[in-house]
This record gives sequence, C-alpha cells and structure tokens, in this order.
Amino acid sequence: MNNTQKYTIAIFRFLLLVLILGLTTDSLMSHQTGYRDPNGSTSGLLATPTPASLLLNPPTQHPAPGSVSPLIFGTNLAMYDTNDQFVNNYAAQQALKDLHVRFIRMPFRTNSPGKNIAESYNIKAMQAIKSIGAVPEIIIHTVINSPLADPTALSDDIIVLNDMANVFNTGPIYVDYGNEDDNGSTLGLNQYEYTDNWNNAINRIESKLQHPSFFKFGGPVNEDSKPAYLAYFAAHAHPTPDFVVWHEYTCLENNTADECLANIQKWNTDIAKTRQDLNSVGKQHIPFIIDEWNYDPLAQPHDGRYDNPNFIELWTIEAFNVLTDKKNNILASAHYVATDNEKYRLIDGNNNPTYQGCAFKAAYESIFGGSSSGTPPCSSAHYDSALTLYHASSFSASPRCSFSAFCVEKSTLRRRRCTTI
Repeated sequence: MNNTQKYTIAIFRFLLLVLILGLTTDSLMSHQTGYRDPNGSTSGLLATPTPASLLLNPPTQHPAPGSVSPLIFGTNLAMYDTNDQFVNNYAAQQALKDLHVRFIRMPFRTNSPGKNIAESYNIKAMQAIKSIGAVPEIIIHTVINSPLADPTALSDDIIVLNDMANVFNTGPIYVDYGNEDDNGSTLGLNQYEYTDNWNNAINRIESKLQHPSFFKFGGPVNEDSKPAYLAYFAAHAHPTPDFVVWHEYTCLENNTADECLANIQKWNTDIAKTRQDLNSVGKQHIPFIIDEWNYDPLAQPHDGRYDNPNFIELWTIEAFNVLTDKKNNILASAHYVATDNEKYRLIDGNNNPTYQGCAFKAAYESIFGGSSSGTPPCSSAHYDSALTLYHASSFSASPRCSFSAFCVEKSTLRRRRCTTI
C-alpha cells in the first residue's frame, strides 16, 4: 500500500469518526432538549428545562436592565402591631433582600382607629427598609374629620414624613395620600371629595416638611381600577400628583383557580383605559404605581390556592408578565404582603420563601439576573415539579412567544403558557 492510499484511508476514517460523533451528539441533544407536549409529540425548540429557582442569568435578548423598572418588585409591610416580623427580625430583612425586594410600602398606625403605634417603631421600620436598600413608600393619613380617620392626621403626617427624610437622607420617598378612601367601608370618598381633600391638605403638609424635595406624592390609591375617578383627580388636583396609584386583585373566594389566572389579563385593560383617560385630560405623562396586588383581597388562610404551588407560582409569574410588560410602563408595584399574614406572604414564620416568594425571586432574576445567598434556595422537589420555567432558545413554531420569553409547562392546564417577562 503506497503513501497515497494510506493517506486516503486515514482521511476516510477521520470523516467517518466525525460523522459518528455528530450523530451521537445529535441524539443526545435531542434527548436532552426535546419537549414532549401532552399529545405525545416531541419538539426540540426549547433549551434544557431549568428550574425557576436556578435561573440566575437573563438571556441576552431580554430588555437591558432599566427598561423595566426594578421597583415593580415591591411588597407591603404588614405592621399590624409592634410584633412585625420584618421590622423586628434581621433574618427576615435579609430574606426579603435575597428575594430582590426593591420597593417597600409602609403603613403607619399612629393614632389610627383601634391602633396607636409609637413614632419610635415607625422609625425602626424605616431603618429596616433602608438596611436592605429598598426604595420606600409611606401611606399617610387622609386629613379629614371622620370617626374612621386619624383625628390628628395633619400633625402625624408631618412627623412621619420628616422622620422618613431624616432616616433616608435623600429621595425619592414615595407617598400615598390615604389608602382606599373610595371604599364604602372606610371613608367612601368619590372623586370630587377626594380631590377637594387633596387640594386642601397636600400644600399644607409640604409647607411643614424639612426636605420637601425628597418626596413624591400620589393618589387616589383606589381599592381597584377606576379610570374615570383617577382621571378627574389628575386633571383637578393641585398640586398635580407625581404619580397615580390604585390596587389590583383578580378574583374572590367563589372563583376557580383558572378564573383567577384568566382575570390577570384584565390588568392590561385597566392600565390601557387609565392611560387613555389620562390622555384625554392632558395628563398622560404621570407615572403609574400599582401598590397593592394579589389574587384575592378576601382570601382565607389555607384556601387551597395560596398554599398550592400548582396555582400560586403560575399566578405570580403571570402577574409579573403584565406588570413588567414594557407597553404598560409601570413605575412601581407592591405585592401584598411581605410577612405576618397566613393568607399570603413572601416568607414564612421561619424566614423561608413561600411558593409565591420563590416565584417573585425567579421573575426578578429572569429580567435582571443575579442570585442571592443566605436564603434557603427555592428548589424543593415539590416546587420544581409543580412549576418549571423553560428558557426559550427558539419559538419559531409558536407566534405567541419570542426570544424574551419563558414557557411554563402546567400539567393541570394541559398546555404551555408563554409569558414575556
């Protein structure tokens, strides 16, 4: 056998080896990345499934950080009394920091009907918020003569806002003027009454602040979406609010889990209608905050929904899908509630993430990346089996999805859900 023949045989063997390796690799990759739908067909469109808890880096096709406001990842403090888990417990503070809570809405209950929490405890809460690097929002009391209101609201508001300025030393500090004053079981104010009250109170409050430039005031803090109410307020408020704000929920006790999920899409309609009504009065530039949201405002403890990962994890991802949608242009939002509530909370009494806390964390990291240490990982067997987010490498076969998407395989729904968070 001459040298030419030996060289030809060597080349042939090399090409054969490459072909064999290529076929083997294709087989392995097909096995690893194939997605089997409920009907049994297999597609290689998706990358290897990655548990939500382990998804630490956003794909390069996601919007750059800053195009979606990180303040959307906020929560409310309970502060029902002076035993608040977040305020009193360093481990709880670190747990919320590890979930990437970036915005915290704080009530104060000094001279509130039935409660009277001392100023020193309010300051302790402010210091806890500052310690985790969150942007603060404070609910101040409506200045009104009513048995359902703080009788010394004006002075109490001035004190708490000056305390906020002294703790944070800078702005922005967001301020809700009142809380669900449109609710018939509280003050029951219509848009004319609330706006008149704002016009009589805000300038008086601001004139007594040591650092008024730190603060951004917003209203009307409606219990749900009321675009016409909000537009009237924006058009006739003096001063013009720095933001407009309302609350969103999706269902009540008699609704099914699927109805609770489907109704999240109503938030898109609420946001669009509010923007349309603001535009009609020339106030389209005012930012939006939705600073209380969850699935059921009247949920009962252990109602079979919140403590069911098959429901609450998917519901939370779908909620963030709406809140972070760039066309909705939401400035900030606050989940209800961080701690001390058996109905819904981000961490339990042992400072471990709840199912909703894990979904909160996963949604943040899917957009902004990063990971955290200290909090036990959100990767228990029942969590990962209940909800798995699939990082989408290609969705050419599904026009509803794009590169900046996740597909959620939900066995109980028997279909893929694609969310563009």
